[in-house]
Amino acid sequence: MDTGGALLLTDDGDLAYRLTHPSYGVDKAYRVGVEKVPFPPMVTQLKNGVVIDGRKTARASVTVLGSGREGTEMEIVIHEGRNRQIRKMCEAVGCPATWLERFAFAGVNVDDLARGTWRHLTPAEVEGLRELVQLGKTP
Repeated sequence: MDTGGALLLTDDGDLAYRLTHPSYGVDKAYRVGVEKVPFPPMVTQLKNGVVIDGRKTARASVTVLGSGREGTEMEIVIHEGRNRQIRKMCEAVGCPATWLERFAFAGVNVDDLARGTWRHLTPAEVEGLRELVQLGKTP
C-alpha cells in the first residue's frame, strides 16, 4: 500500500541474485514522503545507518528535496533492500513514511513510465546490468 515504482523481472537467476544481494552494492533509489520535516540529526542518522530488526543498516545517500503542506519529500539511495527497509528506517528516526516510490534500480530509471505500465529493457541496459554485477556478456 502506498508503494510503487521500479521492478525488474528476469529469468536469469545469476543476474537476479547478484542484483539483489547486498554484497554487490547495487543501488536502489527511492523518493519518499514523510509526515514532517526531518531535522538535520535525523538525516545524519539515516545516512549513517539505523538499527532495524536488530541490525544496523548500511550507509545511505539521503537528500531532502522539499517540504509543503503534504509533508516532506526525500530521496534515499540504498544497496541492501531488506523487507520494508526505507519505511522502517524513516520510522526509526521519527519520520514515518506516507508514500514511497522506487524510481531507479541498478541505474535503470522509470521516471518516464506511467504508473502501471512496463517496458522491455534495451540490449544495452541488459549488458550494463550484467557488467555492473561482473557477469560479462549475455551468453
